[in-house]
Amino acid sequence: MKTNEEMQEFILNTDKEMCRKSFKYFFVDILGFMYNHHHESWKQGLEESQYYCVKASRDHGKSVFFMTYALWLAAFTPNKHIMIFSHSLEQTLEHMRFIRNLIQENDVLRDLKPQGKPWAKSYFEFSNGSRMMAKSVGGATRGFHPDVVVCDDILWGTTATELAKTADWFYGVLLPVLHHSSKLMMVGTPFSYNDLYAELEQKETFRVETYPAIDADGVALWPERWNKEALDERRMSMPAIQFTREYLCEPIHDVASMFPMNILEAARDTNLVLIDRADTNYNEEGEADGVFGQHFIGHDPAIASDKNADFTAMTVMRIKPDEDKKEIVHVVHERGMSSMAQKRMMVMLNNKFVPELIELEGNNFQRMLEQEMREMAADMPIRVFMTTRTKKESLFMSLLLAFEQGNIKTPYGDERSKKYTHLLEQELNRFGMQKNGKLESVGVHDDLAMSLALANWASKEFKGSVVLLDDYMPGFDSWVSGESKGNWMIP
Repeated sequence: MKTNEEMQEFILNTDKEMCRKSFKYFFVDILGFMYNHHHESWKQGLEESQYYCVKASRDHGKSVFFMTYALWLAAFTPNKHIMIFSHSLEQTLEHMRFIRNLIQENDVLRDLKPQGKPWAKSYFEFSNGSRMMAKSVGGATRGFHPDVVVCDDILWGTTATELAKTADWFYGVLLPVLHHSSKLMMVGTPFSYNDLYAELEQKETFRVETYPAIDADGVALWPERWNKEALDERRMSMPAIQFTREYLCEPIHDVASMFPMNILEAARDTNLVLIDRADTNYNEEGEADGVFGQHFIGHDPAIASDKNADFTAMTVMRIKPDEDKKEIVHVVHERGMSSMAQKRMMVMLNNKFVPELIELEGNNFQRMLEQEMREMAADMPIRVFMTTRTKKESLFMSLLLAFEQGNIKTPYGDERSKKYTHLLEQELNRFGMQKNGKLESVGVHDDLAMSLALANWASKEFKGSVVLLDDYMPGFDSWVSGESKGNWMIP
């Protein structure tokens, strides 16, 4: 019969062997960390890819996971040389303190520290021949040839110059020290739409994945730690531009945005809420007399109807009698709506709001959709907006002017309305003029912004205040876009 000491040694050796075979066992059963589905995806990415980069939300365990994975490699693979980089020396040393504490507080790891050999703050040499070294971005790496490199939040600053310095160091200093068999593990939060992470996404040798706190369907990534309600509270407590970058991993500089947050926040109306049908208008005798105000609808359709399709967005805008303010009063925002579902929804909105004009974004598919909707409801006042580069710029410049003049009111009177307005603000804030001179969104979706811009355009078209130069000078749009000028003429 084994003594208690022998039993403890047997259990310890069993744990070590289990850890050697399974990182998850080491991470969860030995170290006691929570393990979510996104951690499993990260583990799979690290196992399958030599150069693996994760862009992830703040406070979702990315540094803990990647540092622990590096420790696991060093602890259970003898003679493994690992280097850790972060944006600052302070942050790098914090990672080393985290690793040191894990080793000192755990029986499975404690014998990694050699007897009589004190560790420096930034360099650990283990009893199995493995080594871990920590350095900050910008530090020299010549003479070092690690088996594994961990880059944790190496980006710093938000200016183009600061981000370029990090990229120059990465390509000119770090990559050259990597042997062709070395492993590169990167994790961080993006700073700009053209930062180092964005560059690596374009390179075939790098596997880059993004894990926002809330996905495109509105589902929280790690609800046990950050549920949707907690994330919504955090969203309310900080500027949208920072929340979008830190938690949704979709950065854009506010100064470069076509729609800065100050004009978007000024448009919020706490007395306005989304409604399901138009309010009723009453005449002087108190009798119902049609709908209250004029309504305009912008429709940004999606083509496909599968689960990976874009969102279809329909925005209803109201102008009250004798007022210039344009109020957003109803929104349809659904992924994967079929052509038939979109037609039925538009017929329903036509009946509920009796719009003066429906502006439909146009291409070949939308033109067919327009014709089919007219056949379903002959009284539907549809006009197709054929989107080209210059027309799109006119569309959004018109919307920007309406915001700047204080003529747009976004609903903010209840939770449903606030949720919509926050999504709209995020989409609008991601619009800006890119280096190529094109108006583009750096976000994943722009359907809410597009449908609002179309609704605003419809309101101006109805009043006859919109003038498209292409309507009066055929070919002007193509001429501005740089196409052949041979057929351009003024009638």
